[in-house]
Amino acid sequence: MSLEVTLIPAEHCLGSTMFLFKTTNKTILYIGDFRPRISDIEKDANLHEPNGNPINIDAMYVDTEFNQEGYENFPKRSHTVHEVIKEIDKWLKKGENYAVAIYVYANYTHEFICNQIHEKLNIKVAIPELVPGITNDYRENRIHLCSKNKNLENSHSECTSGWGYDVCLYVYFTAKKWRKYTDDSTPVNWATPTRLDACFATHCSRRELESFVSYFKPEKVEGFRYPYVAATPNTKNKGELRLPKGVKRKNDATTVDEEQLKNVTKKLEL
Repeated sequence: MSLEVTLIPAEHCLGSTMFLFKTTNKTILYIGDFRPRISDIEKDANLHEPNGNPINIDAMYVDTEFNQEGYENFPKRSHTVHEVIKEIDKWLKKGENYAVAIYVYANYTHEFICNQIHEKLNIKVAIPELVPGITNDYRENRIHLCSKNKNLENSHSECTSGWGYDVCLYVYFTAKKWRKYTDDSTPVNWATPTRLDACFATHCSRRELESFVSYFKPEKVEGFRYPYVAATPNTKNKGELRLPKGVKRKNDATTVDEEQLKNVTKKLEL
């Protein structure tokens, strides 16, 4: 039996990947953490037949981190970062003794944030890991970033105490606290006069996940870390994945070979 493996960008963070497995008669899409742009999915030739039809997928393993009630919607990451940068810019213009400390939940996924700050404000963010919008010299600029266990303002005291700045703005990029986000919501919220919370999701919202799954209609869907449960049916989501006009999906009535799936997933764990 031949096995073809194709890597597809997952857009969770830099380098994150979906794995498309194809054998002679089965197709399996294995997805870790992901939040792809809709336009990228619709254009990806690996996920479509030459005539534009979505490929037939026998089994799909999906990230269900936010497949829960209350997380139906998230703002675009670019929209959140745009709003945060506006607030950072206004904050820094208050005086030379004003600085910014940024918190992100994960060790990765912040590359886009830092590069956008650098592009829009021409300021590098101080952090040990280096990408173009980052510096590891904490004395060079007035913006610094930490991850993990820095979700309280005073938890930044060790890394900001040597700055010499009188006032610090604490920016928190998170997703879990942003339940019930709607298109009318703002992606940033001033929690205190010196704390700005920002909705920044690198996982699909419940609607985005449902749209992705319904677009391909796999024969089997397995969710992790939670079971996959579709949101309320017949609820349209702005920007959802749609079939190209005039294209009909072929119904594949085949069943999944459970033993074959076990062998593939076992290889993934190696």
